[in-house]
Amino acid sequence: MNESNDPVPEATPAYHEDDLSQVPALLLLQKLGYEYLSPADAMKLRGGRESQVLLVDVLADQLRKLNRVRYRGEDLPFTEAAIAEGVRQLRDVDQGNGL
Repeated sequence: MNESNDPVPEATPAYHEDDLSQVPALLLLQKLGYEYLSPADAMKLRGGRESQVLLVDVLADQLRKLNRVRYRGEDLPFTEAAIAEGVRQLRDVDQGNGL
């Protein structure tokens, strides 16, 4: 408090959004199984382009790993053509309409 007994402090304590929200969110996501990527690693996976928000190689690997299609009673992996089309559709989403 300042000398006039005003309850408002003379200086506001430093506020760091990283400490209050980003770091706890990152820790939670890691506990849920997500892998932290450093900014340099993320940029490398983006092909050096900040405008590339999808990590295309990671996305394609996960589509291969997680997705299957049921056809005539069999569970089959996605074809490479289906994976490429899925990546293309996500990459080409009209940002005006949102995701």
